[in-house]
Amino acid sequence: MDQQTNEVTITYETLFELLRREKNREELQELSASFYDDVHVYLQDKIAILERPDTDLFASEEKERTRNQLKNIKKILKELYERREKKIIDIAIIKSRTQTNLIDLSKALPEEKVLYDDILSTLDLHRTRVMQVFEKRKPPTQDFVDAATLVSPAQHFPAHDVESTQDNEEEKGRSTLQQETPSLKPSQTKKVRFLSPTPAFLDKELKTHGPFSEGDESLLPDYIVDVLEKKGKVVAEE
Repeated sequence: MDQQTNEVTITYETLFELLRREKNREELQELSASFYDDVHVYLQDKIAILERPDTDLFASEEKERTRNQLKNIKKILKELYERREKKIIDIAIIKSRTQTNLIDLSKALPEEKVLYDDILSTLDLHRTRVMQVFEKRKPPTQDFVDAATLVSPAQHFPAHDVESTQDNEEEKGRSTLQQETPSLKPSQTKKVRFLSPTPAFLDKELKTHGPFSEGDESLLPDYIVDVLEKKGKVVAEE
């Protein structure tokens, strides 16, 4: 049935079968790339039946059957989604912990690949920040928490681009960063003025910026300025 998944028409029976396979197998099961669109059309057809006028007893009975079927269909779809969601999360955790390239997302839907990327970026960024706390031997502060939400890894720069400084010797880690991370050119930075208090945060070179008070001026990388401007935190200075 795996090879025929793309040819399967959505029905109550096929949805039940898809859920059964997802429950009984550890790996993600193949679905049509248009699965969500196909399900939407199927549900709209069912809803259309409920909106028909009651012309006779048969029509009324059909509506009741459809109403009960819709209730069961939604339960099936919810469980199918949640089982696939858990598998996607597990794959992202394995990738973040091991950095293995043996990750198979060939059977993930386009929407699920977006979910995977978002989860992986969040896991990687948080892991990097926590490891820095361990290396500096100091507890995390509120600035740590605020900074994690200030610059979103999924939307603004990939977490895998952040150099990890997990060497036991801090001096060796700093030397590695200096060798592997080029300095930003003036054309890659902008001078900004802060419009509101902003906690300290890290750039993708693991350099700390801030904290800043209202009215403070600073020279920051372009990609961070873009984020801060969208959040209404800064205004660019000429």
